[in-house]
Amino acid sequence: MIKSFRRKVGSNKRGSMLTLVLIVVAMALIFTTSAVMITNSTRARYYDNVYSSEARTVCTAVAESFVKALDIQEITDDQFEKWTTNKDVATVTLDNVPGLGKGGATTKIKFDKDGAYLIATFTTTLGVKSDGKYATENCMVYWGKKPQPDKVDLFQNLIEVGDGGDFGGVNIGAGHDPGPDNTVFLHGHSYLTRTASNSIYSDIITVGPVDFNNTANITGSLIFAGKDATINKMTGNVHAEKVFFVAPDGTQGKTGNLTIDCTIQNACFYNFEINTLFRNVQRFVNGGGNNKFSQTSNNNYATYNQTTNATNVAMKKELEDSIKQRALNAIKEENKFPTVDKASKAFLANLPSADDSNADPSLVAIRQLAEQCISTKSSQTGCKSLNSIKTGGKGVYFVNTETISSWYDVDLSNGPYVIIVKGTLTIKETAGFRFKNGTNDTSKWATFILLPGATLNVGNNESSVGGIQSANVSGGKKDKPHCFIYGYSGTTVNVHNDNKIFEAYCGLFGAGSKFDILGKSTFYGRVTCTDIDTNNGNNSDFPWCPGAFDDTPADDFTPKESKYAAKRFRYFY
Repeated sequence: MIKSFRRKVGSNKRGSMLTLVLIVVAMALIFTTSAVMITNSTRARYYDNVYSSEARTVCTAVAESFVKALDIQEITDDQFEKWTTNKDVATVTLDNVPGLGKGGATTKIKFDKDGAYLIATFTTTLGVKSDGKYATENCMVYWGKKPQPDKVDLFQNLIEVGDGGDFGGVNIGAGHDPGPDNTVFLHGHSYLTRTASNSIYSDIITVGPVDFNNTANITGSLIFAGKDATINKMTGNVHAEKVFFVAPDGTQGKTGNLTIDCTIQNACFYNFEINTLFRNVQRFVNGGGNNKFSQTSNNNYATYNQTTNATNVAMKKELEDSIKQRALNAIKEENKFPTVDKASKAFLANLPSADDSNADPSLVAIRQLAEQCISTKSSQTGCKSLNSIKTGGKGVYFVNTETISSWYDVDLSNGPYVIIVKGTLTIKETAGFRFKNGTNDTSKWATFILLPGATLNVGNNESSVGGIQSANVSGGKKDKPHCFIYGYSGTTVNVHNDNKIFEAYCGLFGAGSKFDILGKSTFYGRVTCTDIDTNNGNNSDFPWCPGAFDDTPADDFTPKESKYAAKRFRYFY
């Protein structure tokens, strides 16, 4: 009995151990399975998050790369506009990049427009998530046009005259080939020569009548554009290699009813390169002697009788087309001589306004003070006196009536300097302004503003060197002058006597405004004015000068820049 009981007890102990082992094994399986399931779930969530993060990263990178490429014009504005207009779709694929998963990442770019905005929608997909779907990220970028300053189109011609001009006693346009960038444009009745001869190396375009009363040596083309352009009077000796008359419709123009009587001493053109040119000309002599242009009736074109030099008579089509287009452009512009408000707009375009968040506060203050002086035509609190300009630094200086008797050296590196003249500013002998360290940034130039009726006298009838110097000269190469002179109605700039230096862009607008040259001096710059008189210039020099608002020269680095700016990034799902 006892033996039997003991045997049963031992048997139960072994069964309990087996049961315990089975339970432990089962629990281990449960824990292991749970751990594996938790790990797989965590791993799936982790990779889903990684794919999503990578998709966001790639989408952002592609969008930002596109924005940068547009900014520096690797993608041009024209191409971008075309894509958005056509609602094109582009694809960017990144392969073999660690961490992007098998197959890399693909970003589709859809282009569109929304009012004034140009839009690109970037959609990036990569990897496969735990639910079998690709990781996706979307980003929209909106572009708008950058604020553009008013275009300043002054000083497009070397000289541009409104009501009329007198160009005796001056050498114009030397140092550059005649052409669109070396042109004298005449809107009204002008004397190309009167009491003094001249040499003009520029092209001349006139939309009004011109008189020749003395010797004119014209190296460039003499272009009569439109119905009012004609030779009003000719008693002088005109040396012109190319003369054109172009009607408003681009056809051959007329000289009017002018009869050129070549029996008058030297009263003729010579070295002509064009045939079938003149209508209504009774007789036209080419260089004198028997080499004549003649016609049998007023309804026929003039013909050239010389047969030994036919190559000088034939006009090349390329030249003809070029001249014709320039003449037609001049006809369109004949009544568009700059008005008085052009002076204000041109000046203000160089300085930032108060609504420019990135503007230098000191430049905004200078603009505001100058605007007050211009609008009220009187001195304002805050303007500086001219005698302090050597040490006064950038800012606005006000002059009522003052005479300069010494040289004022002004450093423009911290400019701008604005000098407003209400009365008369006179620069005497061995005196003037030397503006130094100017750059192509016109906001740091010197600007004279002549209020209505004001006068700037350069020289005051003395023959010693004096005037306005503002161009950097190094290695024989002249940079742009770094000085503007803007004049309102009734303003005058007089350059007196010999040896004066005038280096500036001068724009005098409105009735009664005039640029007057009275001696042998050097003028480096460009002039746009209502009236100009160089007849007493005594062979003054007015060489070619680049335009004030021309692009930076090719040897300077000017990065390209888009006219569009990214305004907003927006992510969505």
